[in-house]
Amino acid sequence: MPGRRTTARLIEAVALLNDCAESAPESIIRVTIVRAGIIGLVANHPIWNVRGQLIARADLCFPAHRVIFEYQGDYHRAEPGRWRKDRTRIARLAAAGWHVIEIAADELRDRTTLVELIRDALELYPPVFA
Repeated sequence: MPGRRTTARLIEAVALLNDCAESAPESIIRVTIVRAGIIGLVANHPIWNVRGQLIARADLCFPAHRVIFEYQGDYHRAEPGRWRKDRTRIARLAAAGWHVIEIAADELRDRTTLVELIRDALELYPPVFA
């Protein structure tokens, strides 16, 4: 609707749509990364171990840096066995050479701090070129 006050915001919002996120917090993190101009993000990236076995699908990943950002909601603590499965998954990712940064609700409330956290992690783990 040309001329409407919200048209610019609507156009921006449509450009940010993506069907890869599997939760609202993942969408918030992804949109925060995109709006901050941080490039290289891939959603639902498959991760393989040295034997070529699929070990995980990273929710939000920077493959060049070998960094994965995962949202850990309270349900991760409340579901029986979920915490143990998460720990095993993170250990397998670390053994495959990936760095997992866990994000909780506190980081979502402060987007400036979230962007700083992401930028700091990407600077700490520079791109890996094979």
